[in-house]
Amino acid sequence: MRECGAKDDIQRADESGLTPLRWACRGYELSFSSPRRAGAPASLTTCQWLALRGALRGLDGHLSAALVEVSLLPHPRVAAELRRWAQGRVAANAVFQALVNPTATLGTSSVSALGKLALGPTSGGHLRRIVADFSGVPYGRLLRDLRELAGLLA
Repeated sequence: MRECGAKDDIQRADESGLTPLRWACRGYELSFSSPRRAGAPASLTTCQWLALRGALRGLDGHLSAALVEVSLLPHPRVAAELRRWAQGRVAANAVFQALVNPTATLGTSSVSALGKLALGPTSGGHLRRIVADFSGVPYGRLLRDLRELAGLLA
Protein backbone atom coordinates (compact mmCIF):
# COMPACT_ATOMS: atom_id res chain seq x y z
CA MET A 1 0.00 0.00 0.00
CA ARG A 2 2.70 2.50 1.03
CA GLU A 3 5.01 1.46 -1.79
CA CYS A 4 2.29 2.14 -4.36
CA GLY A 5 1.85 5.78 -3.35
CA ALA A 6 -0.84 5.32 -0.72
CA LYS A 7 1.32 6.72 2.09
CA ASP A 8 -1.00 9.69 2.54
CA ASP A 9 -4.12 7.50 2.50
CA ILE A 10 -3.24 5.59 5.67
CA GLN A 11 -5.00 8.23 7.79
CA ARG A 12 -7.56 9.42 5.25
CA ALA A 13 -11.18 8.75 6.14
CA ASP A 14 -13.64 7.51 3.54
CA GLU A 15 -17.10 8.95 2.87
CA SER A 16 -18.44 7.25 6.00
CA GLY A 17 -15.71 8.87 8.15
CA LEU A 18 -13.71 5.69 8.78
CA THR A 19 -9.97 5.33 8.26
CA PRO A 20 -8.34 2.05 7.17
CA LEU A 21 -7.41 1.35 10.82
CA ARG A 22 -10.97 1.92 12.00
CA TRP A 23 -12.23 -0.48 9.29
CA ALA A 24 -9.73 -3.12 10.39
CA CYS A 25 -10.73 -2.64 14.04
CA ARG A 26 -14.39 -3.02 13.14
CA GLY A 27 -13.63 -6.20 11.19
CA TYR A 28 -11.86 -7.68 14.18
CA GLU A 29 -14.68 -6.73 16.57
CA LEU A 30 -17.37 -8.06 14.20
CA SER A 31 -15.61 -11.41 13.92
CA PHE A 32 -16.59 -12.15 17.53
CA SER A 33 -20.28 -11.62 16.85
CA SER A 34 -20.28 -13.97 13.86
CA PRO A 35 -18.72 -17.37 14.61
CA ARG A 36 -18.64 -18.28 10.91
CA ARG A 37 -16.50 -15.27 9.97
CA ALA A 38 -12.86 -16.33 9.72
CA GLY A 39 -11.18 -12.93 9.44
CA ALA A 40 -10.29 -12.13 13.03
CA PRO A 41 -6.56 -12.99 12.96
CA ALA A 42 -6.10 -11.27 9.60
CA SER A 43 -7.93 -8.17 10.84
CA LEU A 44 -5.75 -7.97 13.95
CA THR A 45 -2.61 -8.36 11.84
CA THR A 46 -3.89 -5.56 9.62
CA CYS A 47 -4.45 -3.37 12.71
CA GLN A 48 -0.87 -4.06 13.83
CA TRP A 49 0.54 -3.26 10.39
CA LEU A 50 -1.43 -0.03 10.06
CA ALA A 51 -0.57 1.10 13.59
CA LEU A 52 3.15 0.76 12.87
CA ARG A 53 3.04 2.25 9.37
CA GLY A 54 1.68 5.67 10.28
CA ALA A 55 -2.04 5.28 10.95
CA LEU A 56 -1.52 6.62 14.48
CA ARG A 57 1.40 8.95 13.82
CA GLY A 58 0.97 12.66 14.46
CA LEU A 59 2.63 15.52 12.63
CA ASP A 60 5.60 15.43 15.02
CA GLY A 61 6.46 11.85 13.97
CA HIS A 62 5.34 10.30 17.26
CA LEU A 63 2.18 8.34 17.93
CA SER A 64 -0.71 10.65 18.69
CA ALA A 65 -2.82 10.16 21.81
CA ALA A 66 -5.75 11.78 19.99
CA LEU A 67 -5.53 9.33 17.07
CA VAL A 68 -5.27 6.39 19.49
CA GLU A 69 -8.33 7.64 21.33
CA VAL A 70 -10.39 8.05 18.15
CA SER A 71 -9.18 4.91 16.36
CA LEU A 72 -8.60 2.29 19.04
CA LEU A 73 -10.43 3.12 22.26
CA PRO A 74 -13.89 2.59 20.71
CA HIS A 75 -12.69 -0.99 20.08
CA PRO A 76 -11.62 -2.30 23.51
CA ARG A 77 -10.82 -5.82 22.27
CA VAL A 78 -8.50 -4.46 19.61
CA ALA A 79 -6.91 -2.00 22.04
CA ALA A 80 -6.25 -4.78 24.57
CA GLU A 81 -4.80 -7.12 21.93
CA LEU A 82 -2.58 -4.36 20.49
CA ARG A 83 -1.38 -3.41 23.98
CA ARG A 84 -0.41 -7.03 24.75
CA TRP A 85 1.24 -7.39 21.36
CA ALA A 86 3.21 -4.13 21.68
CA GLN A 87 4.33 -5.00 25.22
CA GLY A 88 5.46 -8.42 24.03
CA ARG A 89 7.47 -6.95 21.17
CA VAL A 90 9.14 -4.44 23.52
CA ALA A 91 9.94 -7.30 25.95
CA ALA A 92 11.46 -9.29 23.07
CA ASN A 93 13.81 -6.39 22.39
CA ALA A 94 14.82 -6.27 26.07
CA VAL A 95 15.67 -9.99 26.04
CA PHE A 96 17.56 -9.58 22.77
CA GLN A 97 19.57 -6.67 24.21
CA ALA A 98 20.45 -8.70 27.29
CA LEU A 99 21.67 -11.60 25.13
CA VAL A 100 23.49 -9.65 22.43
CA ASN A 101 24.76 -6.74 24.49
CA PRO A 102 26.85 -8.38 27.20
CA THR A 103 28.46 -5.06 28.17
CA ALA A 104 25.20 -4.06 29.82
CA THR A 105 25.51 -6.83 32.41
CA LEU A 106 29.09 -8.13 32.31
CA GLY A 107 31.26 -5.09 31.74
CA THR A 108 33.64 -4.52 28.85
CA SER A 109 36.48 -6.68 30.19
CA SER A 110 34.58 -9.94 29.71
CA VAL A 111 33.08 -9.29 26.27
CA SER A 112 33.85 -12.03 23.76
CA ALA A 113 35.46 -11.42 20.38
CA LEU A 114 32.05 -11.79 18.71
CA GLY A 115 30.60 -9.26 21.14
CA LYS A 116 33.38 -6.82 20.30
CA LEU A 117 32.74 -7.32 16.59
CA ALA A 118 29.00 -6.80 16.96
CA LEU A 119 29.21 -3.92 19.39
CA GLY A 120 32.55 -2.34 18.61
CA PRO A 121 32.87 1.35 17.84
CA THR A 122 33.53 0.78 14.13
CA SER A 123 30.71 -1.69 13.50
CA GLY A 124 27.89 0.70 14.39
CA GLY A 125 25.97 -2.33 15.67
CA HIS A 126 25.69 -3.67 12.11
CA LEU A 127 25.88 -7.32 13.12
CA ARG A 128 23.38 -6.72 15.93
CA ARG A 129 20.89 -5.22 13.41
CA ILE A 130 21.34 -8.19 11.07
CA VAL A 131 20.65 -10.65 13.89
CA ALA A 132 17.68 -8.55 15.09
CA ASP A 133 16.22 -8.48 11.58
CA PHE A 134 16.70 -12.22 11.20
CA SER A 135 15.04 -12.98 14.53
CA GLY A 136 12.23 -10.45 14.10
CA VAL A 137 13.24 -8.26 17.04
CA PRO A 138 12.16 -4.62 16.73
CA TYR A 139 14.66 -1.78 17.07
CA GLY A 140 14.98 1.86 16.09
CA ARG A 141 11.83 3.73 15.11
CA LEU A 142 9.75 0.57 15.15
CA LEU A 143 10.74 -0.07 18.77
CA ARG A 144 9.97 3.54 19.67
CA ASP A 145 6.53 3.26 18.07
CA LEU A 146 5.83 0.01 19.93
CA ARG A 147 6.84 1.59 23.25
CA GLU A 148 4.63 4.60 22.55
CA LEU A 149 1.70 2.38 21.53
CA ALA A 150 2.01 0.27 24.68
CA GLY A 151 2.21 3.42 26.79
CA LEU A 152 -0.78 5.09 25.14
CA LEU A 153 -2.91 1.97 25.54
CA ALA A 154 -1.86 1.30 29.17
